[in-house]
Amino acid sequence: MPLTGLFACLLWNIVATTTAWIKEGDVKIWFLSIIYFISGVPGAYFMWYRPLYRAFRTEGAMKFAWFFLFYLVHIVFCIFAAVAPPVVFRGKSLT
Repeated sequence: MPLTGLFACLLWNIVATTTAWIKEGDVKIWFLSIIYFISGVPGAYFMWYRPLYRAFRTEGAMKFAWFFLFYLVHIVFCIFAAVAPPVVFRGKSLT
């Protein structure tokens, strides 16, 4: 079920950026949300859910380490997108 929630969240992100694109005319942020949607859902499965399932199944410390490494990278990405540095986003975030 968490993957369904991520799918719904990223789909709502596309709706929100489409609205911003229509209102302000900046298409770059819309393309970023599309790329995030296309890579985010399969990426979450392959980098979070599957490694976490395998780590619990085999109780391997290295598998837990891979999960936490990829999850940390995602948290850093979310902070980067929320802060919206002016070089990339010019005052806008991904939503």
